[in-house]
Amino acid sequence: MSIFYRRESEAAAERYVRGLLTEHPNKNYDTIASVVPGTSEQQLQGLLTDMIWDEENLNQQRINVMQRSGSEGKDFGFGISDLELRPMLN
Repeated sequence: MSIFYRRESEAAAERYVRGLLTEHPNKNYDTIASVVPGTSEQQLQGLLTDMIWDEENLNQQRINVMQRSGSEGKDFGFGISDLELRPMLN
């Protein structure tokens, strides 16, 4: 279940995360747009300023993943793969 109300927001978020994961030293919407194919400054600026998303849904997904993995009370992180939450125990 997506946390985004519009497909364009989901695509922009995916590109933004890809940009954050690059080795580019300056990570803001204009430099990310220059290093991630198919991305524009306008898309990323809209994502960061106007996007509507369901943060409670995302948090509930995070809690569900932690409970299913038995990681409560342990060091825990998430890997990002196609914007799906993947548990990683430390």
